[in-house]
Amino acid sequence: MTRTVRTDVISAVVLAAVAVVVLLVGDGKPWLGLPVTATFVRPPEAPTGSPVELATAEASVSLAVVQLPDAVAMLLLFLAGLRALSLVAAVRARRHRAMHADRHTTRWIEYSQVGGVVTFLVAQLNGITAVTSLVPLYALGAAGGMLLWLHDRRTATGRAGLWAFGFGAAIAVVPWGVIAFAQVGGGLVEVGPGILIRIVTIAALLALATVWVGVWVLGRGERTPEIGTRVDRMLALTIPLAPIVLAVGVAVG
Repeated sequence: MTRTVRTDVISAVVLAAVAVVVLLVGDGKPWLGLPVTATFVRPPEAPTGSPVELATAEASVSLAVVQLPDAVAMLLLFLAGLRALSLVAAVRARRHRAMHADRHTTRWIEYSQVGGVVTFLVAQLNGITAVTSLVPLYALGAAGGMLLWLHDRRTATGRAGLWAFGFGAAIAVVPWGVIAFAQVGGGLVEVGPGILIRIVTIAALLALATVWVGVWVLGRGERTPEIGTRVDRMLALTIPLAPIVLAVGVAVG
């Protein structure tokens, strides 16, 4: 059994086990139900030439409640499933060739969904509930990671090959600026999140950032089979960190 295969086997088992623990520990914690809302505003109407002040009608509707333990468990099982799939002989052979070419499509699919879903959940924890805000935050979090797929297809090496990496990092950080604004704004009106959520937010951001730091440190735009192997192993270890941060938050909370 190669080191890469052994890593995937261990990862799949550990991630599935953590998912089960999250479901068991999170059961019976009502505060972990995170709402998704929508606000609808009727445009103001008044007779033509009327001197009366125009008024609007506004209604907020609860669209859904996301159970944080369920969402984290599903994300962990998604990662475990992709790791298990990579153990199939045909998939493993194809991935081995791609890894030596420093291409990591499956890993970027993993990271894209981790980035999008974790951003969505952390935004909810920080009081952002409007679906019109949550969906774009998810999309930006996922899009930043998928630009690393373009980074794999660069033709230039060194700094000249880092343009997709740079754009991806710039996109991925935008949702966290919005979340930071929600934290600061909520604190100013004394409705901000508690210390646990603040810690989880920072830890999740750092966990997601380890992927970008790892790609930069290990590769720096260069391409060799050795670099491709090291990057893949790094991704196998760092991509699950953000969901595990949320899992710890569920357990502590």
